[in-house]
Amino acid sequence: MDKNNIIGLTLMMVMLAVYFQFFSPEPPVSEIIDNPVVDNSSSKLSEKVNNEVPSDLPLDPSDSTLNQLNKLKYGFFASKIAGEESIISLTTEELEVTFTSKGGL
Repeated sequence: MDKNNIIGLTLMMVMLAVYFQFFSPEPPVSEIIDNPVVDNSSSKLSEKVNNEVPSDLPLDPSDSTLNQLNKLKYGFFASKIAGEESIISLTTEELEVTFTSKGGL
């Protein structure tokens, strides 16, 4: 190492030390809470929804109860749950790919 490399490395170390000494962010202060409140309502709600609708019963897709349960379970995406599945196939000589509008495998 020549003189310029040593001077450059020394200046970089001094600049880093000055930065961390004067401009570093304050560490977050954690407050100790005597009685923490945990919101488990969403997990209980999803368990309730899963327990209310047995999967072996056929349900009418126009049923308002099913729509409400979908809103509770899927939230914003509930309107996308019901719908017609369309299958799109792309075929070449070496590869055949099939896409579905419902997603998944």
